[in-house]
Amino acid sequence: MKKNIVRVFLIILLFATFSIIFGFSSQDNEQSGGLSQGITKTITNQIKSIQEKSEQEKSKIVDRIESIIRKIAHFSIYTVVRNFINVTYVYI
Repeated sequence: MKKNIVRVFLIILLFATFSIIFGFSSQDNEQSGGLSQGITKTITNQIKSIQEKSEQEKSKIVDRIESIIRKIAHFSIYTVVRNFINVTYVYI
């Protein structure tokens, strides 16, 4: 019985993650870019050496870091899916 509860919970988490992926995929370029740029600006605002740069240099740094943030986000969400599948497989 306990194993079934864990299995159902893991499957719900897996489908919730798929829903999040679907939600992010349905965003247009403006929404997606705004989200990742907002996260990137929040991160770079915490780094003193970046804050001491001119606005033009900051913009270039944010653009470079944004692509890295986007790649990390993609990698992370698919890693979460893989882990949920692996753990669910153990309980099935």
